[in-house]
Amino acid sequence: MKRLLLIVAASVIALCATAQDRAVVANNEDQIKKLIFEANSALGADPAKAEMLGNQALLQAREAKDLTYIAQASLMLGRSMSRQGRYAEAITSLDTALVYFTKNNNKAFLASTQGAIGSVQLEQGDYNGAIVHFKSAMEAYQVLGLKGGMAGSYNQMGMANSMIGNHSESLSYYIKALNLYKELKRPSGITMMQNNIGDLMLQQGEYDEALTYFKKVMEEQSKGEDVISLGIAYINMGLVMHKKNDYAEAIRYHAKALELFEKAGDKKNAMFTLKSIGDVYVSKKDYPKAQQFLERALAANQTLNTKDGFGSCYTALGELCILQHKYDDAKRYLSQAETVYTEINERVSIINVLRLAGNANVEDKTYEAAVIYYTRALELADALHLAKGTSELCKMLANAHLAVGNVDMADTYTKQLENRLEKERQNSELAAEARRLQGQ
Repeated sequence: MKRLLLIVAASVIALCATAQDRAVVANNEDQIKKLIFEANSALGADPAKAEMLGNQALLQAREAKDLTYIAQASLMLGRSMSRQGRYAEAITSLDTALVYFTKNNNKAFLASTQGAIGSVQLEQGDYNGAIVHFKSAMEAYQVLGLKGGMAGSYNQMGMANSMIGNHSESLSYYIKALNLYKELKRPSGITMMQNNIGDLMLQQGEYDEALTYFKKVMEEQSKGEDVISLGIAYINMGLVMHKKNDYAEAIRYHAKALELFEKAGDKKNAMFTLKSIGDVYVSKKDYPKAQQFLERALAANQTLNTKDGFGSCYTALGELCILQHKYDDAKRYLSQAETVYTEINERVSIINVLRLAGNANVEDKTYEAAVIYYTRALELADALHLAKGTSELCKMLANAHLAVGNVDMADTYTKQLENRLEKERQNSELAAEARRLQGQ
């Protein structure tokens, strides 16, 4: 009897322990969910905070041996690292998420991770690799019938095609995304697409059409609470005005954007806005003011410590030094920019830095060095299958070769220039036709 009572008591204790264990597991699960939710909320304005929360979630998920939450926390960490320009670490974290989501056969999160990997590749300038991942995500969402995911993938496909100069394809994807977001009644998605279509118009020099889209965003967002989207609309308006040489309006819009980003605590966008104001003063030829804002942007990024932020500031300061005839300083800044961009494999930015380094050497009359920089820039642009800007590099190479007496090479690049200009003209016509067919 005593033995039976002991067995019963042991069973009761075991049941109580099991109940307690379940309560602990449920508690841990709730805490991990909360951390991931808070990390997602912080991602836009404060990616460093999102990373900290993501690391806490990952630690707790590993302690609980919960594969699903290990994967979700890894996905969050990958996104937050990417926002901070730490692309190699981001890919490692996203690959971990991919492995665990594959084990769980979680197709929706697999698609999301594919999209996140594509986004990192997009930042690095691997546009064809990005398209492969975006397409995988898009097809998965289509099979699952998840319209929100489909809209996001269409947007990503639009961005990648825009970067390689396929403007007609880009516009087609953007419009698909816009229509889906309208169907889903998602104001944030609609705003994003209007900003992206406006940016596409801006890239093609169609400033009035770009303004139409950005003004729509401003009108809609001024009524709501999405301060960051409104700030992006203001900065885009500033970029258009800068292109139209209306510097006073450009600075006014950028100043408003800066105020909104600071109000929202969005330090990264605030830093890039300071840099944009510096760019306007460069165009105004007010070099002391330009230097003041560019150095403020660089100082702001010292706190953020983002690689792409350093690269952007060093590049702008290098370009400013060329205009001030401070060629040694220009070369130093541009060398720093190339080093940073090489570390994060941001290849399109490297092309721009190499082009500017070529310009610095042309101005300094060191033409042999200019030929080397321009050649590297063109080879990298061709390796990435970029259409935009390669004709300009051919023209620069022809002139640089001519300056050192390489007449045959100058002729070769002059012929390439003609062919590339014709290809750019055809791409522009295709984009115009796509807009006409879409009723834009």
